[in-house]
Amino acid sequence: MRTVTMTLVAALLPSACQDSAEAGGVSSSSSSSAGESGEPTTGTDPSSGSDDGYDIPAPEPLPPGTCQPGAAGPCTCDGGGSGERLCLPDGEWSACGCAGGDGVYEPPPAPVYEYCGDVACKPYPFPHSDYAAQHCCGKDTNACGSTNENLFEGGKMICLERFHEPGVRSPDCPDESIAFIDFLGCCLPSGTCGMSLDETMPNWDVGCIERVEWKPMLDGLSTRFFAAIAFGFDPAVPDWQPIACAPE
Repeated sequence: MRTVTMTLVAALLPSACQDSAEAGGVSSSSSSSAGESGEPTTGTDPSSGSDDGYDIPAPEPLPPGTCQPGAAGPCTCDGGGSGERLCLPDGEWSACGCAGGDGVYEPPPAPVYEYCGDVACKPYPFPHSDYAAQHCCGKDTNACGSTNENLFEGGKMICLERFHEPGVRSPDCPDESIAFIDFLGCCLPSGTCGMSLDETMPNWDVGCIERVEWKPMLDGLSTRFFAAIAFGFDPAVPDWQPIACAPE
């Protein structure tokens, strides 16, 4: 994995800089097509490197609403005044770099990028915790994924690819719970109920996964299993059966 270090980048907060960007003719978007697909634009040619510590791809036509990685643009600071932001490797603007209370310029902290192959995976918004997702790469070496060392037995090497079909909420698809884990029911376009962690556990971004697929992944002597026993909870994973649903 590589860590991308830039002198002026931050967590993706383009809304803080929107007004000045429009005035200055710089396009921005809070959700680029690169971020939605989970495959941000990155440079792969070592000869096109920059002093910022990451590769800048050759200019190419971009979809509306994205920015060219490495480009700089003006922005408006929270307290007023002008600042500057950079376009991150995933095609979205950084937060606005502004002067601090003492007048000294303070760039926002740089986000940490993990890589799968030559793809920079979109940073997670929440810090690591017991059941928050951690970065991994799927079977396709360019597929960004989520896992958790407490949730899955180590030997299974479970890595769920990010940005799959989110499904929709449906009265046909019940919520489910096991010790320390809550799932929300969701309906897939196939007309089958699934369960999702995306709204109940930090960082996962793995969408709606069919009910019957969860038990084989969660069974085993994981940290969750032993913690459940220690706290007097039932560690068992139910045999969730398939349920039909009516997708909207």
